[in-house]
Formats: sequence, structure tokens, C-alpha cells
Amino acid sequence: MNKFCKPKADGNVSKSMFVGMDVHKNYLQVAVLDEKGKVLNNSRVDNNLIKVNEFFDRLPRSNTKVH
Repeated sequence: MNKFCKPKADGNVSKSMFVGMDVHKNYLQVAVLDEKGKVLNNSRVDNNLIKVNEFFDRLPRSNTKVH
């Protein structure tokens, strides 16, 4: 376990995720990385609030705070 992994009350480990976005006029290029820098998702998302919300709703939930 490293400094990014936090044990939860149920014994599971919560891991950090990092999100980078490159914003364009018609779309966003979004990359999601884990605490080791491994790319978990690299997607092109329409620049539309509904589509952006759908993208983030599909990401696994984490109990860590936003950096």
C-alpha cells in the first residue's frame, strides 16, 4: 500500500484517480490515470454538458478528495 491508497472501514482500499482534460471547441479529450500513472481511460467526449456528466458518472467512485 502506498501514500495514495487509503484503507476504508470495510477493509477495502480506496485508490486515487487523476483526470486531465484538453478542452477544444467541439470536444474534450479526457485522460484518467491511477496513482501509478497507468491510463485507465482516454476518451474523446462531446463538448456538451450532458455527455461530460455521463462520462464522469461512469467513472468508479472513490472516497478520496479532489486534487
